[in-house]
Amino acid sequence: MRLFFLRLLTIFFLVLPSAASAQLTNVFVTNMPSVSSSSSSMFEAFEKRYHLDKESLQNQGENFNVSSQKGQAPQVLLYFSPSDPKPGTSVEARAFPEFFDGSKETLYYTWFIRRKGCDLDNEPNREKRERCDRNDDDKITVEDWKIEAMQLIAAGNFDATCSLDGNLSDEERENCARNMYRSSAPSRISPTGTKGGDRDEDGYRATFGGDSKSDKNYYCYVHDFVDGHNYEINSGETSYCEHLFPQMYRITDNGEVREAGPIGDNDDGPSKFPIEEERFWRTDPENPSTARNGNKDEANLAGLGQDVFRWSYAPEDMVGVIVEGTSMYTTKYDDSSKMIMWALPKNNCQIPEEMKGSKTVTVKGYDVSIKTVRGKTNGFSLNDCLEKNLVDPTEGGQAENLEVSLSATPEEPSAKLIPWAESGASASSLAQTGDLVTARASSSNARRGSSFTNYVWRVQASKDGTFNTRFNEENVWVDITRDLQTARNIGLAQGNGLTDLAINLNLNESDFRDPKTGTIIPGFGEYLRDDIAYLRITVNATESFNGKASQSGTASLVVKVVANKSIDVSDVDAVVNASTGLVSVRRNGTSFCAENMFQQTICPVLNQQIVGVSLDDAGSDMRDFSWTLNGEALVCTSQVSGECVDGKQGPVNFFPVSGKVGDVYIVSASASNAQTGKSFTVSRRFQIVEPDFDIISEDDEIAWPKYLGKYVNLDGSEVTDLSKTSFDGIPGGEAKLSALFRPETLGSFIVNGIKNGDTQNEMIWSINGKPFKWNDSGLSLALNGIPGDIYTVTLSGSYNQPRELRKALFDIWRISPFSSETTRFSKEIQVRLVDGNNYLGKEKTNTFFASLISSVPPFVLFSVRLFLSLGMILLITGVAFSFSLGEIFEGSKNKYQV
Repeated sequence: MRLFFLRLLTIFFLVLPSAASAQLTNVFVTNMPSVSSSSSSMFEAFEKRYHLDKESLQNQGENFNVSSQKGQAPQVLLYFSPSDPKPGTSVEARAFPEFFDGSKETLYYTWFIRRKGCDLDNEPNREKRERCDRNDDDKITVEDWKIEAMQLIAAGNFDATCSLDGNLSDEERENCARNMYRSSAPSRISPTGTKGGDRDEDGYRATFGGDSKSDKNYYCYVHDFVDGHNYEINSGETSYCEHLFPQMYRITDNGEVREAGPIGDNDDGPSKFPIEEERFWRTDPENPSTARNGNKDEANLAGLGQDVFRWSYAPEDMVGVIVEGTSMYTTKYDDSSKMIMWALPKNNCQIPEEMKGSKTVTVKGYDVSIKTVRGKTNGFSLNDCLEKNLVDPTEGGQAENLEVSLSATPEEPSAKLIPWAESGASASSLAQTGDLVTARASSSNARRGSSFTNYVWRVQASKDGTFNTRFNEENVWVDITRDLQTARNIGLAQGNGLTDLAINLNLNESDFRDPKTGTIIPGFGEYLRDDIAYLRITVNATESFNGKASQSGTASLVVKVVANKSIDVSDVDAVVNASTGLVSVRRNGTSFCAENMFQQTICPVLNQQIVGVSLDDAGSDMRDFSWTLNGEALVCTSQVSGECVDGKQGPVNFFPVSGKVGDVYIVSASASNAQTGKSFTVSRRFQIVEPDFDIISEDDEIAWPKYLGKYVNLDGSEVTDLSKTSFDGIPGGEAKLSALFRPETLGSFIVNGIKNGDTQNEMIWSINGKPFKWNDSGLSLALNGIPGDIYTVTLSGSYNQPRELRKALFDIWRISPFSSETTRFSKEIQVRLVDGNNYLGKEKTNTFFASLISSVPPFVLFSVRLFLSLGMILLITGVAFSFSLGEIFEGSKNKYQV
């Protein structure tokens, strides 16, 4: 302890003025007779007696001189989850404040978000104002960024349009939305009365430095991270404090936006949050805590305890937060006050030198100097620092209600616009290449599972993307849920356990009238701009207990949809380089997977196949092509095909199939429009399948499959069930039979191999066990018998990938030709001749049992005939025996009669 005081006094000697140092020296000299009267002798005595080093003491003194600039000013760290978000996904930004005197729940968090294209602008054009100007002041300022973020916090998932309330009819939903912010409208939660001006009493009064601070004197400071000093914000010579919350606004009856003063103002009297202001912020006028987090609505707008901000991510979003609270610095005033300060994520806030100053105040009879910065009008404002403290969510280092998460596949779907007409012309002949988007909802804290959770789904469409458009009275997001149901592009949109919603993106281009029902079927082409549209899929999940709602949650995501862009699939031929002997490939004009819906969704392919893919409608206005296969770059060079060039990707590509049955390949193609600059991505799925084929009749008037019955689908539609192995035929006719291979490429493999003289590929037709025709996929069968005759037709053979294509697999992708094996196949059908008078000119749909009997094998019919014959013999024998017994009985009766 003695040594501590000596060190402290020594520091005083180093830092105090010389006059004061001399006075203290005299005191010490008086009590230390062995030390000389000079200060240098005294320090030498200190050094010797207490082993003090002069240079160390000097270093401590120098640190002490600048210690006031080395304090811990309040700071805030931002973490994002996920740290690598995809467009449309929900992102969480979490703030971690440091060096505040108080818990994080008492601090004020003012979040702000800058969307793409919404940079600061005092003279924005009309389009920019419509997208970015939140308070209608014809400028883009940090105030707009704050409004965008704080509205999301205060309104949460509240649906001011009433569209997520599945218990309302269309008319009730429209009335609900129209009357949501009318004070004279009937209350939604009270059986009597109106909504009133401020029915839910959700106003809040903010105090400087954090919630419920009781300091009578408020002193606000800003820390300059360049020089390290704290500057008191002054207006003249008076300390000046101002919250950095967004201003309060209200929407008048005629739709005008007007500023209504500061949020949580400090004037005397209760704070108000009337219905006109709730209309601007899109909060619930009859719920004091719209976000359901325990805070009143106005307290949420002040950011009280709101250390988490969630929003739907769009590319180039930048987010920031400024935290207000009481620091650990004490002021120089003669009271218990501490400095009220703000924290920014990047600590990037330098005070202009021309605005710095100082003032002198008297404290305990002494003049004290305080560094100041000019605030208020034409002075320094922390708002000037917000732009420099924006953070990109992808820079992160990542970390009550029902928690609902939502996902959708595919991530970048493509749509097909179908030109239906009122004439009822079928679009089935068109390649319906639109994806089937599946949205799936899940919850991590549901107690009773999805069976006891009611899901209400909504789909909205927009041309412009993922901006928050709640502030636009003419909302660019249009609810198309009912239209999709009418057009049968989605099914049920509400129900218990309805965790999935499937959206068929083969869409009607424009409205048309169904010729059968007279119903107007809506079109969806109006929602696309430059063949791009955005779908916002929202789900509201409500878990119930004993018939009462227990907890609910809402989630949404935005899906970018590209229309009329698809990946076409082609067969390929081998091209041999005469000089090098190497083999490349090229498309041969034969298209695959373009006819039925299943193949358009998942295109079946064979192992060891080479698939040609090309971007549909890739005209001269397309550029910047990029291809991927299962997420990895797929590059096409001149070595792969003459349709490609080195150093630049084009609209054509090729990939090899090498795996096992069931493996899935996802090919994605990206490009941009040279005129509009907009980019798009489309994908297509391929799956390796087991090869198979059927023998079919090409002329149903001569030979046709047996009718087995009908399947009745859940929607009431019927599907005819026809046999694939049993046919009926007309005597004297000529049946045209052919092989239908699955996948289509299987037939190409065999036919091309046969044409090229590859002995591993062959097709053999047989009739009643005798070879009839070879190496052709079709057969003409003369039906020269009589009714009841049966022809057994068999197609067998073998196949392998053509030799040149197997060499291409090795030359281009180094896939061994020995991995391809020759595969044999065989299938049989029966054609039974029937009486032409019973069938010709009539619908070939006889009863189920008649068709069933005609399809029974002969040995079964023989067994039935044998059983019937035995029964007849027993019947005749029994009848004859009964007559014999009758005669015997009559004779006996006469013999013994008296």
